[in-house]
Amino acid sequence: AAQITAEKQAAEKRAEELAARAAHEKAAQRAAAKAAAQKAAAEKAAAEKQAAQKAAAAQRAAALKQQLAQPRLRFFMYVWAVPLLFFALLSLAKQIGLHWLLSFVPLFFVAAALALSAAQLKKSVVYLAVFSAIHVAAIVGVSLAPMELWKNSRLYDGIVFHVKTAELLQRL
Repeated sequence: AAQITAEKQAAEKRAEELAARAAHEKAAQRAAAKAAAQKAAAEKAAAEKQAAQKAAAAQRAAALKQQLAQPRLRFFMYVWAVPLLFFALLSLAKQIGLHWLLSFVPLFFVAAALALSAAQLKKSVVYLAVFSAIHVAAIVGVSLAPMELWKNSRLYDGIVFHVKTAELLQRL
């Protein structure tokens, strides 16, 4: 009787271990299935995002092509880009001053105004205003700095020449 009880207990223990192992394997399978489903969902979302980006890029390209069909925009693009390209090529052989390039910037802004939507134009204006304000603040800061700050700089002679012109002329 004791042996039968021991065998019965051993059989019950094996049954419990098998049940626990089966439950553990089932949980692992569920976790693997859940991970696979999440991976598939992430891949699907990434593919949809990529498709949306491609569609948006194609739409922007079509819009740009349609805009470039406008004669006014094409004109301003050419009168801005052709001289700029000419000076870019010329700069390979000769030094070109920025003042030459700056003379064509207004034509770029006319072309941009014709090409951009109202929302894009507003964003561009805000960006350029902030960009310009940063540069103006830097220029004002440098111009208000004392002359002694530049004493050890190689630019000192030119700064004195341009800032203290009247004093230099009186001494001569």
